[in-house]
Amino acid sequence: MLKRIFSLDNPVIKCLVAIGNIWMLYLIWLICSLPIITIGASTTALNYSMIKLHRDEGYPVSNFFKSFKENFKQATVMFIIYALVGAILVMDFIIAGSFTDNAAVKMILRIGAGIIGIPYILTLLYSFGLLSRFNNTIKNTIKNAFFISLKYIIFTVQIILIIGLTAYVCNYNGFLFYVFVSAGFGFIFFEPADPAPADDSRLTELDLEKAENSVFAKGKNPEDSTNPGSDNTLQ
Repeated sequence: MLKRIFSLDNPVIKCLVAIGNIWMLYLIWLICSLPIITIGASTTALNYSMIKLHRDEGYPVSNFFKSFKENFKQATVMFIIYALVGAILVMDFIIAGSFTDNAAVKMILRIGAGIIGIPYILTLLYSFGLLSRFNNTIKNTIKNAFFISLKYIIFTVQIILIIGLTAYVCNYNGFLFYVFVSAGFGFIFFEPADPAPADDSRLTELDLEKAENSVFAKGKNPEDSTNPGSDNTLQ
């Protein structure tokens, strides 16, 4: 009886092991992100290791550091780009807020920020995940991230709502904030939705390369097409 209860084939034990691995990976992400400049590489590695965990391939920690090492340069450059653009957007809103007596200027500045901000947020949701899975230039990675965000718009909205709702709740409940910081963030990466492929020539190769149960992993080729060691390139 006890043997069956504590067996690794027991669904409850499997669930607890998965939760433990997610927690562990998120804590590793948190530690590796402390230097700030490494957030891009850490996020890319977290995406990669979560997909591997979902597919039950390899060891979570070794998968994380494998991706962290092999994608460090590109992920760091991409993070710097996003950080700079994000800083410009913040400054734009601050400057716009200072024009209290000139509604026209304020509106122009905020419209300009919105034009940049919307694709900024949409691509940010997918760029590091794509980088963890496919060999590509930074420019094409961001471009494909934008196409994916529009192609799977329902899933994109779900991500935004989850992150927004989590941030809102944590803002009003200190305990939930610490729960989120200690483990919750990792669950966002673990099991994305399962969108059906669409007919878009710009993403055909990605559709063919998706493998199992996520936006970055579903399709005809069951073999791993991750960035490390992958020959697949999105154009």
